[in-house]
Amino acid sequence: MGRAVVALTTAQDAIEKNGELLWVCDLAREYGFTDMDGRYIPRFDPKAPVQAFPC
Repeated sequence: MGRAVVALTTAQDAIEKNGELLWVCDLAREYGFTDMDGRYIPRFDPKAPVQAFPC
């Protein structure tokens, strides 16, 4: 979540997101940052098949 905060505080268009409910995964795609291990994390979908956790 820290990377999302940095992306929003340095974005020119951040004021347009004021008052919105934001998903970190959507911000990652929009602003080009990844999780600590370099992956883009998808939105949580309770109906999605379970995937093995990478070690």
